[in-house]
Amino acid sequence: MSKLKLINLLKNHILEHNPFSRYNDPIDPDDPEYGKTYTHDLESNKPDEVGKIVKVEDVVNLECFPKAGKCPAWCRKKKGEKINGEMTDSQLKKLKNHSSFKLSIEAAEKFDQMEDKYFQETGEYFKLTDAYRTYATQWEIFDYERCQLTGVVKKEETDDVDVSFPGRSNHGFGEAVDLGPAEAQVWIKNNGTTWDWHWGENTSEPWHFTYNLK
Repeated sequence: MSKLKLINLLKNHILEHNPFSRYNDPIDPDDPEYGKTYTHDLESNKPDEVGKIVKVEDVVNLECFPKAGKCPAWCRKKKGEKINGEMTDSQLKKLKNHSSFKLSIEAAEKFDQMEDKYFQETGEYFKLTDAYRTYATQWEIFDYERCQLTGVVKKEETDDVDVSFPGRSNHGFGEAVDLGPAEAQVWIKNNGTTWDWHWGENTSEPWHFTYNLK
């Protein structure tokens, strides 16, 4: 067997057994970046130059995350003493009609007022699916592997649902909600600004609304 044919067979074997081959942009063994490892200066929390693939557990404790493959670099957000995804109990408040959901104190108060008005007009409450979201949860739903391989930032196990980088979602500050039904979504689009609730951060998500803190 010629050397060239042997090399091609080995390439095909690698691609066939690549755990990430379900994505449209598989790892190319000829890529000069292939096989490089990630190194981080953990003491200073400033990541060094990185290579192709990295595991979540290798970076989850960083404040800034290095460019990984095709996934861009990003840094975690903070607002004064508020840390995205790690809000304290004193910084959060349960929603009046949805006790399993929390928002930042001011956002929760305005949300409750808005929902009271909606109930007065319709006799219905909003159907909430998400509000404050922890940092750990944001990592669970963020498809980091796909981001590294394709540069696409999407929710885990979905084809087209957008998601924020961990540490950068407005859910992590308790300033966003996801809700339905469609009638409620339209109502908030038309009336929500009275209580500083807005739609449009992501126009592909009719269910997503954000609160603007002054």
